[in-house]
Amino acid sequence: MQSPRIFRHHKDSSLHVLTIHQAMQLPKDNLHSNDNSRTFAEMLSSGNTFQQIVSMPAAATMDETTFSSGSMYSSGEEEILASEGLRLSRSARWRERTSRLVNFEPAVFLFCFALSLSEIELSHQIIYQTCCEQGFQRSECLLVGTEANSPVVQEIEAQVKPVAASVNTVIVAIKSVIPVFGALLLGAWSDRYGRKPVVVITGCGLFVTYVALTGLNYLSSFVQVNLWFYAIAFIPFSITGGIAILVATIYAFISDISNDQIRTIKMGFMSAVMVAGAALGSFSCRYILEWTDSTTVFMISTICILFGLIYIVLFIDDSIIPGADNELGSNLQTLFSLSLIEDVRQAVVCKRSRFVWQILVLIVGFIAIVELAAGNNSVAYTYAHRHLEWSKKQYSYFQLSESGYSVGLIHF
Repeated sequence: MQSPRIFRHHKDSSLHVLTIHQAMQLPKDNLHSNDNSRTFAEMLSSGNTFQQIVSMPAAATMDETTFSSGSMYSSGEEEILASEGLRLSRSARWRERTSRLVNFEPAVFLFCFALSLSEIELSHQIIYQTCCEQGFQRSECLLVGTEANSPVVQEIEAQVKPVAASVNTVIVAIKSVIPVFGALLLGAWSDRYGRKPVVVITGCGLFVTYVALTGLNYLSSFVQVNLWFYAIAFIPFSITGGIAILVATIYAFISDISNDQIRTIKMGFMSAVMVAGAALGSFSCRYILEWTDSTTVFMISTICILFGLIYIVLFIDDSIIPGADNELGSNLQTLFSLSLIEDVRQAVVCKRSRFVWQILVLIVGFIAIVELAAGNNSVAYTYAHRHLEWSKKQYSYFQLSESGYSVGLIHF
């Protein structure tokens, strides 16, 4: 069965879908004009922009017996066509309302700033807590990770760094493995109930994680804190999808509200915002530490995440409007439904034309390589300090230059 042929009529940023069958039901005098230079498309458009998908004279001269059964499509195709028409209509409406360049960008900037601001200090705090747990004096542990290179400090680092690296590795595993299961559910769930709820849920998980990190860092000033609590603190963020589902949902939102002409621009701008937030966070960390302490760094990160969540809740309109049977409040229990996994499975195994499968495999492989290369962020500072003898100040300069290269590549 051939795919449905559709006419799209654009007027005042709205989208009207007209099938050939509907066109054949129009009065005959509208189909056959005495002026041969005027096509059926021109009569329907009446001066408005009209995108012609199928030749109008051909549609007008088609044998009406083709439609004697009432429809040229099977019931399944009619359902797909109706669903697609509804989606396009909603998408057009939201494109008009969200046509501005800025949507999630302020919140994403705050999130990336918060994560980058605390990344180096988190690694340093784990080293410091490991040192204290090993029985060294706090005054000596404070020198670990700094520019002090006395023999005593080097000896302490030799004993502390392997244990700290193990904790950081577990944190990386938690942030990488657990989100896989959450992404399977939240990704399909967002297609039904909207992008905004998923971003809010993931953002709340990130907020809980940083509240826990701030509390642990504050308590460490008075009592000895078990190192593994820092790893446990990342579980709420990982269960709600982590960075993977957060970024994927935001890009899905951009795809919903943008057309082919501006989609790439919006995605490029979003990537630049992410990199800029990360660069500013890593560069600001050392100055904040000079003026305050590590607890303040985590507190600032937590406040930035909170402001990002408030912005999303108050100022972002969702790109998907759930149907009457898909209301968010009455269907939160479906978040753990196996039907969501079935939707993902069907999307994976469905037939695809031409080289789509090969393109998808290449994309997945490329993303896997990129994520593998980026997985060293949590232990990169430890490595740079141990083997290159970099201080936090020098490592922040390295991160800033790395982010600058990324911004340049995105724009050029």
